[in-house]
Amino acid sequence: MYLSIIVIPLAGTVVAGLFGRKIGIKGSHFITCISVIITTLLAILAFIEIAINNIPVSLYLFKWIDTESLNVIWGFNFDSLTVSMLIPVLIVSSLVHLYSIGYMSHDPHQQRFFSYLSLFTFMMIILVTANNYLFMFVGWEGVGICSYLLVNFWFTRIAANQSSISAILTNRVGDCFLTIGMFAILWGLGNLDYATVFSLAPYINENIVTFIGICLLIGAMAKSSQIGRVKALKKWWYDSPFFWILIYAGKVSNALESVGLIDSNNISPEKSPRQVTNQQGINKYDEKFLEWFIGFTEGDGSFVTTKGKSLFSIHLHIVDLPLLYYIKTELNMGNIYTCKNSCIYIIKANKEVNNIINIFNGNIYLNNRKTQFANWLYNFNQKNKSNIQLLKTEFKPSLSDNWLAGFIDAEGSFLVSVTKKKIIQRFVLGQKDAQEEFVYLSILLNGYTEKLKNHDRLVINFLKLDILINYLNNHKLYSIKEKSLIKWLNIYYIRLNQNSPLDIAHYNTIKKKASLINSLRKSIKL
Repeated sequence: MYLSIIVIPLAGTVVAGLFGRKIGIKGSHFITCISVIITTLLAILAFIEIAINNIPVSLYLFKWIDTESLNVIWGFNFDSLTVSMLIPVLIVSSLVHLYSIGYMSHDPHQQRFFSYLSLFTFMMIILVTANNYLFMFVGWEGVGICSYLLVNFWFTRIAANQSSISAILTNRVGDCFLTIGMFAILWGLGNLDYATVFSLAPYINENIVTFIGICLLIGAMAKSSQIGRVKALKKWWYDSPFFWILIYAGKVSNALESVGLIDSNNISPEKSPRQVTNQQGINKYDEKFLEWFIGFTEGDGSFVTTKGKSLFSIHLHIVDLPLLYYIKTELNMGNIYTCKNSCIYIIKANKEVNNIINIFNGNIYLNNRKTQFANWLYNFNQKNKSNIQLLKTEFKPSLSDNWLAGFIDAEGSFLVSVTKKKIIQRFVLGQKDAQEEFVYLSILLNGYTEKLKNHDRLVINFLKLDILINYLNNHKLYSIKEKSLIKWLNIYYIRLNQNSPLDIAHYNTIKKKASLINSLRKSIKL
């Protein structure tokens, strides 16, 4: 059974890779997915036998290196730690295989892709189950090569080439330190076998152990791109879930800031929040700002619960950093963290979170946001032993309030497409699971709704933009989309005031402005 855990994914790799044309796409799907799923079930059985009963198993296949100075056996070790690691590795791998069936459905080279996936799984198993450092290094290198192959699968794309080269070069830094660490182990202890090293480690010089530990640590960090250039390190922090967990925990922000991983901005605004009572009974803030803020949050905000703690956050592209400053100044609470391409506004103190609850309780329009807020409020009550009641929402946006402006700042798109034959200009709102709400908004704005695969859209075509434009003339946008709106309106008025077809001069003007809008949208996405 234990040898099958190792061999079955390799068999799936060989069949999908070498015989992919014969078995076809569905055959490669079936072989690779079934092999990984069977391996996962066997790993669960191994976990029950080894981890629960505490009975380690060792497999010795053959001698790999047999010299006077170095003896390495090709073997595998299954103990409690190994089988505990195999479970998440194989479960995640199985899910990735199944997800990739739909994700790669359009690609003509799926056999090769699934062969790479199974090879990646095989190398991970080698990495986890190896009984010595040199054999572990084989799995380590295999994982790096498979990562390169998967990242660069669409090798005709420049972005894929750059990312794969960056990844493999970073891995080489880790390989260098890991190799130095293994040479130090061999020099200090005379063997690379785990059992021998762990037995002799307490009896050798402390400085040697420290040096070995530092090399192995740096090797592992470089493998995950955690060291190197400051920009790369910042990017890893902001792309990884660990950064947000640490930030949300609220206990390590100063440490991260001291090493340059984050940049916290605590602004003390000169003015205090305005005392204006709005129709929902919130007495602390300006009514128009609150309407805009609620709409913006329903598009881009997050009600987060981590480790039982309720937090509020807004995560934006760095170009919208002034917008986060504006929000922080108006609310007079929370912190802003910035990186190269990201900025996030977080409210985590209980008193401030309580203010956020008062703002949104009973004032949310989108049903999916209502559900998220209700769960968030429940966790806040549980954690703080409070009893804040969830208020029934009766709010619906109108053309006289600022909610729609905030939602457009978050989710709106001003689109212009110029071809040789025609100009297509329209406005689009997108949101997941918002069909019912978008039907109401489409009636309000004289548009129509579309149901796409992953989200709903509200679309307003050129001839019916007058209601929206009249609204936007009276309600300000605060995000970078204000710049797109200005160019988009210029195109609208040029078309409105000219007879069709447009003359060459106006056509070229529209084409230039449309390219500016599209380049602005592209830069934000990047």
